[in-house]
Amino acid sequence: MSEPVSLPPLLWELMQRLLHTRWSEMSASEQDMLFSFYSLRLNARALTELPGWLEMLQHLKKLHIAYNRLIEFPESLPPSLEALDLRYNQLTSLPESLGSLSSLRSLRLLDLSNNRLTSLPESIGSLPSLERLYLCDNRLTTLPESLGSLTSLQELHLGDNRLESLPESLGSLRLLQTLDLSWNQLESLPSSFDGLHLFPGLEWVDLTGNKIAETPIRRGCEVLI
Repeated sequence: MSEPVSLPPLLWELMQRLLHTRWSEMSASEQDMLFSFYSLRLNARALTELPGWLEMLQHLKKLHIAYNRLIEFPESLPPSLEALDLRYNQLTSLPESLGSLSSLRSLRLLDLSNNRLTSLPESIGSLPSLERLYLCDNRLTTLPESLGSLTSLQELHLGDNRLESLPESLGSLRLLQTLDLSWNQLESLPSSFDGLHLFPGLEWVDLTGNKIAETPIRRGCEVLI
């Protein structure tokens, strides 16, 4: 995903201090400044946890916290959030409550690439607004059937995992435009895919590095093998 513009040096120095300051200890001008943020990048700051005041930022739509040291998924986030970038952290699991978190009801993009995830909770299928989901470079061996409930999904990136099969429910993702399944251990696609004919908007599929014997073909769709 594209990177937002970096904070100016003086503003970043202020943010460095505020990262370790309680909301109640901030001045009114500092609180007003944080309230005004639409997008916030906290990438590559060796963070092991996030400041509690993040959930107070009711106008925040994009939060980038990649390249840190988070081992737990942050649950206290503002409900206005539409894009959450958690690439390159140290997450090994996601909370079972993921799909019921009010802070994620408006989420349209979730990037969990390059972590250490081995499985996904069933509740991930309860994110109603999700359009783009990135799970590349993890350690996933299976996927929950509930992924098929993400009916707004347009992009699904699952490359570089350890998947041997896919749930039949993925055939319900009729709005898919991009599907990355590269470098897994797949030998076939779900029968529900019907040779990719059930995805009218599908433009790009990457099956590179698998063991799929029969390559699906659909007019208007680029299939990499």
